[in-house]
Amino acid sequence: SLDIADILFKQGDIYRYMNLYIYADQCYTEALDIYRKLSPGDDTVDIANTLYNQGVNYHYMKLYSNADQCYTEALAVFRKLSPGDDTVDTAKTLCNQGSNYSEMEKYSNADQCYTEAFGIFRKLSPRDDSIDIANTLYNQGANYADTRDDGKAREKLREALNMYMRLDPDNPRIAQILNYLSKFE
Repeated sequence: SLDIADILFKQGDIYRYMNLYIYADQCYTEALDIYRKLSPGDDTVDIANTLYNQGVNYHYMKLYSNADQCYTEALAVFRKLSPGDDTVDTAKTLCNQGSNYSEMEKYSNADQCYTEAFGIFRKLSPRDDSIDIANTLYNQGANYADTRDDGKAREKLREALNMYMRLDPDNPRIAQILNYLSKFE
């Protein structure tokens, strides 16, 4: 039933927060099976959210190919649910997929994800008052640093730093950005 799937989904989240990733995976897998049986078209928010969370879980487990598959499927469902309309869920999934690609050393793919996510976040928050924009800039800057593109890395990281300082001056990423930037000087 839907209630059982919802409970399994929430239990998966709890296990993931407790770093019990194998148990979380079991819960997400069971929840996804139920959601798909209840909605054979794979077109529900529950399915998309479960795929997204399972992708996050696989990323933490360093099962990057599995995470990529989940993020790709989640993106397809989110886009199917809101055709022609970019959503925060789509952007967050793209950002996580970008991080996943960075871990896989697929830096070009990561950059494409970050660029698309950035565009969506900026469209949804045109005043640049979104921590999601700062996080995306940080991730993209780190991705550029990993590929030794110091100019682009410096640009994105400085932009992220300015946003964090304005929106969340206690954010721990500020220290990480300053560390990155010190390497470019």
